[in-house]
Amino acid sequence: MDERDLVRVRAGLEDFAAGIFAGLRRSDQRATGLRYLRGLMLDGRRKSMQPMAQRLGVDHQQLQQFLTSSTWDVAGVRRRLATAAVDVVTPQVWVVDDTGFPKDGKASACVARQYSGTLGKVANCQIAVSVHAATDTASAVLNWRLFVPESWDEGCVPGPDGKPANPHARRLRQQPVTLDAAGAKKPHSRVRLPPAEQIDQIRRRRAASKVPDTERYRPKWLMALEMLDELAGWGLRPPLLTADAGYGQVAEFRQGLTERGISYIVATTSSTTAQPGTAQPVEVPYAGVGKHPTPRYPQPARSLKDLALAHGADAATLVRWRPR
Repeated sequence: MDERDLVRVRAGLEDFAAGIFAGLRRSDQRATGLRYLRGLMLDGRRKSMQPMAQRLGVDHQQLQQFLTSSTWDVAGVRRRLATAAVDVVTPQVWVVDDTGFPKDGKASACVARQYSGTLGKVANCQIAVSVHAATDTASAVLNWRLFVPESWDEGCVPGPDGKPANPHARRLRQQPVTLDAAGAKKPHSRVRLPPAEQIDQIRRRRAASKVPDTERYRPKWLMALEMLDELAGWGLRPPLLTADAGYGQVAEFRQGLTERGISYIVATTSSTTAQPGTAQPVEVPYAGVGKHPTPRYPQPARSLKDLALAHGADAATLVRWRPR
């Protein structure tokens, strides 16, 4: 979209911005918010502050301060955006997904070498987890959060007892350190950093990138559930939720959807285990000490592949879903 296109939609854009930024008390903040929206809509490969400011003919620090330093109700703006998106899209489903953004350096917040389904490989990138309203012809993001890798959370570094403070942490891999025999930097080598040095390194990176102390590593599936809870708090619930196997194969994610009363269709892998549909948990006798045991299934869970093969090809059913 060029300047002439913006002129044609000026009235509509101003009305939209007035609604989205209605919670901002100061008129200069609302004006900068409108200016920022215009910058996002103008043609240009890069949507960072300096290129956008050049296209708008304004000081980039003004835009930067609006996003990073100015005090305004971010949650309120996001709530109004999500509500407007649902009204426009009238979604048939909501989609949980994540997107990788390749990065060349290490300065951007939460950038790390990690697998990205978007890129189809392990790469130096940022990853955002998001919830989308979707139909066959349209989609819009309703909620999104930047994924914090374990390498950006000092709570994932094992303590003196060998356990990390972050309950969600797995084993934190050693950070790549490029040293040769003389102590000079050398690519593709790794050395074991002492925990204290790892913690100091992570804290310096977080401070330099201004990562809030409240933002810590959490599995992507848990971030998705948190965003669904936030959307529910805004009065928005999905007609049906879908997700790929990265989320669908996680039992805690599926259980979380069930507990929230959210209907879902998710992809899984053939190795995902489950109980047959007819299986029922049974009570376990109480030994008289400690907590009462939870009911258990009498037989071990089996892979979905084995369960499907046991029923035979004739038992397969094609299910099509459309809202009434």
